[in-house]
Amino acid sequence: MMISGQSVASTAVTVKSAKVSADARANATADGGAATATATAGGSAVKKDFATVAKDARATLDAVYQQRGKAMDMHTSGKDWEAAFKGMDRRALYAVASNAGGQFSKDEQGAADFLMGKQVEQAQGIDSANPASIAAFQGNLANAMKAGAKFLDSVSDEEKQSVNWAMSRASMQQSHEMLAERDGQPVENLDSDNPLVKVIKAALSAAKGDPARERSEGRIDSLESLKSQPWAKGLEAQIDQAHRASTKQGALLDSKV
Repeated sequence: MMISGQSVASTAVTVKSAKVSADARANATADGGAATATATAGGSAVKKDFATVAKDARATLDAVYQQRGKAMDMHTSGKDWEAAFKGMDRRALYAVASNAGGQFSKDEQGAADFLMGKQVEQAQGIDSANPASIAAFQGNLANAMKAGAKFLDSVSDEEKQSVNWAMSRASMQQSHEMLAERDGQPVENLDSDNPLVKVIKAALSAAKGDPARERSEGRIDSLESLKSQPWAKGLEAQIDQAHRASTKQGALLDSKV
């Protein structure tokens, strides 16, 4: 999640609006298939472990490259990248974006991250093929932020362990509350039970109205970049503790995503 050096109030709104053109566009499952669960003989689904999800994603991309006769890179079109990831659900996309197992290139990680951002946009009502959806999004930002927060609540347990997710989720909630209050709309209780989201949200709220602290700086995609934020000063120990509580032992994750 890209964070600019703006006020907390405008940060999350700016970030999510910027994603329309730059970051964060696939269905809620990047085409619904290649589920990260397998069927048993009795027909019930068994959830794959994250290492297997990553391995399967690697195999899928390798098969695409073999068919193309070459790997994909920064010069590959967005359309071709979407085709390559067709069938992967969000959990598989996160395995690629987070470089699970250290087996994905920077270009692959970026493409997967882009598609994940596109899913958030769609949850907020944005359709890149329909300009009218942008106007509708901008016409009710409070509702869009609420929809974004609820979508983020639905993602995989692995993704929820990342600093990126916690920052995005807290920012969505903060933006919903501030925009709803500004526009005279009901404020929905979007409190999360995730320890890191709670701490970030409390820090953002406490910094509201303080020009020296309410801004965010740079990209927040790691624990260190999170603790370096002006609004996080003095809360480093709480952030560390919340991060530990939010992270399950043994997970195959890249903490910088």
